[in-house]
Amino acid sequence: MRLSIVPFIALLAACGSNDDRPAPSNTASPTGSASAQSAMPSMSPADVQTLRMGPDAPFPDNMALIVETGCWGCEGGPSSLVRLYKDRASTIRSETILDPAALDYPKQTVVAPDGSTHEYAPSVNGLAVIPDASVMAVSLCIKGGCGTGGLSSWEADSVSAILRSTDGGVTWNEIARGGPALFVVGLLESGEVLTMNYLQPLAGVEFRTYPGNIVVEQPSGASNYPPVLTASGQALWRTSAGGLLLSDGAVFIPDRSGIGVARRMLGDLTPDKGSFLLGVDLAEGGVSAYGLETYAMNGSVPSRQRLYKTSQFIVPGWWSPKDDRAVVTINVPPPPEYLGVPVPALLDLASGEYRLLRDTFVRDQRPYQPYGRSLVDAVQVGRFARVVNTGSCLQIRAEPSSSGEVLDCVADGVLLHDTGESRSGDSGTWIAVTTPSGNQGWASAAFLER
Repeated sequence: MRLSIVPFIALLAACGSNDDRPAPSNTASPTGSASAQSAMPSMSPADVQTLRMGPDAPFPDNMALIVETGCWGCEGGPSSLVRLYKDRASTIRSETILDPAALDYPKQTVVAPDGSTHEYAPSVNGLAVIPDASVMAVSLCIKGGCGTGGLSSWEADSVSAILRSTDGGVTWNEIARGGPALFVVGLLESGEVLTMNYLQPLAGVEFRTYPGNIVVEQPSGASNYPPVLTASGQALWRTSAGGLLLSDGAVFIPDRSGIGVARRMLGDLTPDKGSFLLGVDLAEGGVSAYGLETYAMNGSVPSRQRLYKTSQFIVPGWWSPKDDRAVVTINVPPPPEYLGVPVPALLDLASGEYRLLRDTFVRDQRPYQPYGRSLVDAVQVGRFARVVNTGSCLQIRAEPSSSGEVLDCVADGVLLHDTGESRSGDSGTWIAVTTPSGNQGWASAAFLER
């Protein structure tokens, strides 16, 4: 079973929080167990590279970005999720795929210090998206406060609803409820959702999977951060000093001086063949910085290859080890109007240069609404065809014919992968597509926007 974690962490960096809220991660798994290591070999200066900003980049072709929107530098998580991609007319399409206000939950009433009352849609307090963005999960605070501190601190009767989407965020179904500070941190390939819950103030945390409601135990030495998890479901538990532990307590990556808690992992950990990218916090001489580390697997033991450093907060959202390309969200440097503004960027790891997608996410020297937060959680790669005008769902058939076996039925708004192959048949032209659930078949071009 694959487990990928992409919860939100931007608030921690923007506001300097030190609580144990989750950090994002997408991972794949090594086979077997890594032996304990006392120290990670030091890197030579040639293996350390400082990231630099290059010229702006146009929005990429054949990519769909899943982006968190909402407030940046204020309390709370993302307000919604949007999907952005360029259609064949080179128009950038922006579609909201998660809007808590549009879901069937009552608004929350909050009484301000002056006695006035205000209504708000349920707030997002946890989010997970698998790397290809086909499956997503979210926790919504639907009663009381469900956070870990500040104005959103939980109450004894606080309740979160756990929702899951298996078609790329177009339709959502509730699978569980709980509290008082229950939130999503990960997604199993099987569809199980990993959650974290603060049972009482200062009384530790608990991890469970839903809808199975199974408790997941932490190994000794792990911090109260949620684990990053591998493609096979193997947990890599974070320490407070940049290390990662296997579920049996064995060291996968040891604690390291100057390295803080791992933020997000992307890549393949197959023994002797895999590689992965790790986003980390850095601290050098008391100065905060951020980094991306690349690793190659030596058997089942990771070997660090290179460290990419920057003074700007950075979160990796997608990585292609074949050509050393990545999509990241980075706080852009001066002029002052940009300080603290997260902007998605294309990163060439070979040169260490990142190129901002400024035209899409920045207007008049300010973050462009309705994005604002602009954290990239996942990236779909390929040509796309959007399902339209069915009124219900589009049947995906085994053959390019209206009499072919029905393999799947996908709702309006779902983004299918367009293979580029088409055939003529009854009912007109048929397009070879792949659905978010992985079904490969044929769809009528009359109901596809390409």
